[in-house]
Amino acid sequence: MNDQKPRILCVDDESLNLQLYKGILENVGYTVIPATSGQQALDTLAREPADIVILDLMMPEMDGFTVLQTLRSNPATENLPVIVATALSDRATKLQALETGANDFLYKPLDRPEMLLRVRNLLKAKEYQDLLQTFNQRLQHEVLHKTQELRLSYIETVHRLVMASEFKDEDTGDHISRISSYARCLGESAGLAPQQCDLLYYASPMHDIGKIGIPDQILCKEGPLDETEMTIMRQHAEIGARILKDSSAPILQMAESIALSHHERWDGTGYPQGLSGNAIPLPARIVTLVDVYDALRMRRPYKQPFDHRTAVSIILQGDGRTRPEHFDPELLSLFSRLHPCFDAIFNGEIPEGCCGSIVSEPEAL
Repeated sequence: MNDQKPRILCVDDESLNLQLYKGILENVGYTVIPATSGQQALDTLAREPADIVILDLMMPEMDGFTVLQTLRSNPATENLPVIVATALSDRATKLQALETGANDFLYKPLDRPEMLLRVRNLLKAKEYQDLLQTFNQRLQHEVLHKTQELRLSYIETVHRLVMASEFKDEDTGDHISRISSYARCLGESAGLAPQQCDLLYYASPMHDIGKIGIPDQILCKEGPLDETEMTIMRQHAEIGARILKDSSAPILQMAESIALSHHERWDGTGYPQGLSGNAIPLPARIVTLVDVYDALRMRRPYKQPFDHRTAVSIILQGDGRTRPEHFDPELLSLFSRLHPCFDAIFNGEIPEGCCGSIVSEPEAL
């Protein structure tokens, strides 16, 4: 026990009984808190703590059974030790009190040694209970800390795997970061739940992970791909999905869906399955748009980068190769309003109120 005196709330409508409790308990070093009614007892506990309650059963207005039920239904007092004090010795009363949540009994007239023994035993039990609760809280904190460490390690591993798949691209790190931020920005604006936005943030950079299975001479070619090379290049969507499939982790399940479908087009002209409209998963539709924007802005061996204004114009109006009908119309409408945020992200800025500068860890990875 700590050095603070144990506090005992004594509840009885008879003042003589309260004086008796006070005389016996304070004489051995306990602090007595008197209450003359059930409601006063509950009000007292709402303001200040007690270590034990000694509770009379037969009281007017609110009897001891009602007080017990109220204590046990409140998370703050559900484990508070309660000794029932009663002149009723019948078995039915005792069973009802136990079923309602009493921890022990005192029978009136009170026996001083018996009362002190029961109080002392319950205080010792409460001490062990409090120690166990403290230990459990520390254990939960430690488990949470270790879980967060595992999540961070997991996310870093995924990030490095994505970088490995695009290792030959000197802009890989920035590209991965931008795709995450674009996708989260558009996902938030499209009404995705916060947890889904967090998953999208971490899953979206894995969209091209299948490129790890594409030959270097195709990936690094400094000119347009011929028909055969393009056929091989398009296999990266299915390769990526195979790499990520059969995971129980929500982040990898979303990443698999994105990897497989981020080259599908709203009008059905994409690959590998020729899906159209809402048959394309929403996370993939989001990545379709943001990936095109970033690709237009980036320098490639076979093309110069476009400025922001030109990239937006190509996406919204088309240029022959890229057409507005490739994209989800609702996402396209959002992009038409959000595109300044995209430009800020590309330039390494964090646009306030658009993408959220703080990204939380997914609850379930």
